[in-house]
Amino acid sequence: LIFDDESNFYIPDYDVNQIGDYNYAEGYMMFSLAEEEVEMNMTGQMISHDHPISLDPYKANMIPYFHQDCLPVEYAFASIQDELLLVKDDEGQYYIPSSNINTLDNICPGNAYIVFTNTEYSLSFNYPEMIVGRNLSLNDDDIITNEQLLNHHNIYKTGISTPIVIHDILGNYNIGDDLLVYANDVKVGATKITGEFPIIVSAWESFQYNDVVLPGYNQDDKISMKLFNIEQGNYITLEDDFSIDSFNDQLVIEGVVNNAQLANHPASFTIKSVYPNPFNPVANMNVDINVSGIYYFDVYNLRGQCVYSSQIVYDTPGEYTLSFDGNNFNSGIYIATINNGINSLSQKLTLIK
Repeated sequence: LIFDDESNFYIPDYDVNQIGDYNYAEGYMMFSLAEEEVEMNMTGQMISHDHPISLDPYKANMIPYFHQDCLPVEYAFASIQDELLLVKDDEGQYYIPSSNINTLDNICPGNAYIVFTNTEYSLSFNYPEMIVGRNLSLNDDDIITNEQLLNHHNIYKTGISTPIVIHDILGNYNIGDDLLVYANDVKVGATKITGEFPIIVSAWESFQYNDVVLPGYNQDDKISMKLFNIEQGNYITLEDDFSIDSFNDQLVIEGVVNNAQLANHPASFTIKSVYPNPFNPVANMNVDINVSGIYYFDVYNLRGQCVYSSQIVYDTPGEYTLSFDGNNFNSGIYIATINNGINSLSQKLTLIK
């Protein structure tokens, strides 16, 4: 499947060709059915680097790149910087001059780019001359690292994305933790926290045409954020203050997020205290829960018989109190346990009547 920025399609399996002849001054979005990267080579007369490219207002202009080597994106678009709103590629990298954001760095041969302008009229754009003596390349290492992160969180990179610009994270977080974007509680983007701001997270848009369906966000989906704590291995819901609540064809979404939960987040799963002990008739256990989830609180007598059992769901980490009422039990020693299926704690309780 191939389409251009006029929504013309070429779909070989359905014998659909709305594009007609290939226009070397246009960029195209292509989706492959292959499970691995596919190379496409084109032969013919070399195109002059200063061939004019038309940039229309209120439109995602798909444009090719004519040089045989890479150029810094700021230099490549310097002639229209004041009219430039956004440049992005299909790897989730962006150049937003008005916000001083540049994760794209360089533009290179073999790639096409999507350009938005802030004008109400069409622009004619030309690439500048090459910079002599500079060897530039794509940020392949960054791209591979991000793909590994997306695979870890089961996020599909569709090639169509929106930048989520996080200007600050309030509350506690760790360098190396993951920041995730959700659309209606479905993960659609992720990046590593490096300590530098702003943080740019690529949110990947869904795509559907006939039998071709790629997962991602839809335009009316609600935006939310979570923090993935690498050390604890759990997701923590963040409060957010964005410029908009849902995607709705926004070119850029900006805001801050707040980790209100981590301020009192226990570092480990422990029993902090038991009081009173000996007890009559109720014993209370203060427990630090460091990972949200389902927990099982059981009490056994010395014969190994379970005399009390309950299941508790903790939605957020924190300090909680468990109580055991011994009114219906004989005096003696009991063993209380709490576990989440992975880790287990135990505490001796003495009931004296």
